[in-house]
Amino acid sequence: MDANKRKIARNAAKVEFLANAEEILSMLDKGFNKFNVYSALTEKGRLTMAYRSFCWNLQQFKNPEKRQKEKKDTPKSIAAPPLRVPAKKEGFGQLEDVDVSKLV
Repeated sequence: MDANKRKIARNAAKVEFLANAEEILSMLDKGFNKFNVYSALTEKGRLTMAYRSFCWNLQQFKNPEKRQKEKKDTPKSIAAPPLRVPAKKEGFGQLEDVDVSKLV
């Protein structure tokens, strides 16, 4: 990492993005690509986040309903894994007969 660059606080990238969202969207509407927008705002000192964070925030900003839909469609599993009773073996550590219905 350069001496001038340092890691920013968690969620600070989103705050920076939202503070500059109007300018970012207007530059994109004028025909600039993502990297040119990122470079211009970084040179002005208005963004300190990584390019990867910029792209991720831009995607989330443009398609917020897609992320919410993915969360809703994901089924939550509440079933417990099946109970396994080891086979009875002779010797050290032998298990007695276990009534599985009493365990549940």
